Amino acid sequence: MKKQVDFLTDEGMSLGKGSNEVISYMHHFFTHFGVGETDVDLHCDNRTGQNKNNFMLRYGTWQVAHKLHSTLNIHFLVAGHTRFALNCGFGLIKQAYKRTRVSTSPK
Repeated sequence: MKKQVDFLTDEGMSLGKGSNEVISYMHHFFTHFGVGETDVDLHCDNRTGQNKNNFMLRYGTWQVAHKLHSTLNIHFLVAGHTRFALNCGFGLIKQAYKRTRVSTSPK
């Protein structure tokens, strides 16, 4: 069964969107909130450039090499195309998040 999981963070609490922060968030998610997935598809918006993309590829390789996932596919947008189909849903999620009481305790 396919399942989409969205991991939301408060932008006011973030230190940035560089490779260290993004990979730390991803690793924290997989470690604490993973749903037993073996195959992962990640979609990236390509905004901060090549350096983060290289680190993302290395992180994906590390995940598979350590058998934390069987496959980890990373999809990047074509350069110059910042409109991303999945982003349309995030605005709706963000609106609901602002109006809903949210538990911050793990599982």
